[in-house]
Amino acid sequence: MNLRCKLRHASGVTDTFEWNSETGELGGTVARQLAITIGEVLAEGVAGWGPQYCLAYPVRDPLHTPVEMAVVLAMTSYYLPPELAAIYPEPPAELLADPDDADPNDPRVTY
Repeated sequence: MNLRCKLRHASGVTDTFEWNSETGELGGTVARQLAITIGEVLAEGVAGWGPQYCLAYPVRDPLHTPVEMAVVLAMTSYYLPPELAAIYPEPPAELLADPDDADPNDPRVTY
């Protein structure tokens, strides 16, 4: 995957993002910040993922693995480009359920 695009941060700031998954090269104005985040994630071996980033997603090589890059980039509060949004892994369905719709007789539900 070879991406060169603008990224919009949740704060409204726009940065540039360049990434080649074959070579692992990062570029653009977000490269330094993303490299730091990748280093931190690799040190932990997992990235925050899912609703409120409450799940641990295993990460081994985000510079060469598009799904891992999508998870790491999402952690930085940038909106994912369409190519990465399309492959962002879905969290388990039970974590996406509305707690107001929970069955009070379900033993997994605590109040």
